[in-house]
Amino acid sequence: AQHRFEELDGYALDGRAREVLDGLGFSQEMMDGDVGKLSGGWKMRVALARILLMRPDVMLLDEPSNHLDLESLIWLEQFLKGYDGALLMTSHDREFMNRIVN
Repeated sequence: AQHRFEELDGYALDGRAREVLDGLGFSQEMMDGDVGKLSGGWKMRVALARILLMRPDVMLLDEPSNHLDLESLIWLEQFLKGYDGALLMTSHDREFMNRIVN
């Protein structure tokens, strides 16, 4: 457990989590609030944030741009461009995909 904690840079996890949640459009109030009170779209963003914070070697994303506003979409695009692992993604937004893949 300690190895995985260090692998995930656990000591900086709170700051990274807030950075990811902020990038996905969460206000400070939402970050500090009850996830159960969020709408389905916001819960989807929470699930996406959890995946991004895990730093997996391979990420499978199904329509990650759904429920995102323009600012969050731009942030996610930049995050995924900097992702070092393998990324398998489906999206109806061809332009979004084209900007991410190399």
